[in-house]
Amino acid sequence: AGNANAVVLAGDPVDVAGLTFLGAPDPRFTPDQTTRGTADQDLRRGTEELADEARSLDPPADVIVFHDPTYAELFDDAGPLVLAGHAHRRQTVELDEGTRVMVQGSTGGAGLRALEGEDPTPVTLSVLYLDPDSRRLIAWDDITLGGLGLTSAEIQRHQAVEDNGGDSGDGGDTR
Repeated sequence: AGNANAVVLAGDPVDVAGLTFLGAPDPRFTPDQTTRGTADQDLRRGTEELADEARSLDPPADVIVFHDPTYAELFDDAGPLVLAGHAHRRQTVELDEGTRVMVQGSTGGAGLRALEGEDPTPVTLSVLYLDPDSRRLIAWDDITLGGLGLTSAEIQRHQAVEDNGGDSGDGGDTR
């Protein structure tokens, strides 16, 4: 919160550049690790609470942000777009009621785990393009940079299609 231009999402809607974001910290995180043994219950309860808050907003948040997508289906119909992470594997899925869940890959947060394998872990991220009038996702670029010591870069453009549904696994549309 002390950094210039940083916005901390703590369970209340926040307007940034004309978009409404709603997010919350990972409910399992406590610096003293007092929740050991209850992590899955804490995650489900935290996801339910944020999904309930999202459904109470009128108009709905443009973007919902939550760390772990394990229970992402609870956000279906709570808003048009959910951004998540945690898995270090990029995935895009459109839920039954039209909410798109985008899970980012590894943007460097894996720490030393990025060096554990034989091949360096690539840095993966997406640049989102939202319509300024409807505030809906219209396209995104998936960017993949080679891992430590590599100099490769790849960009894939995707168009958001309202009714595409399904799990692409790799971040692409399923059509």
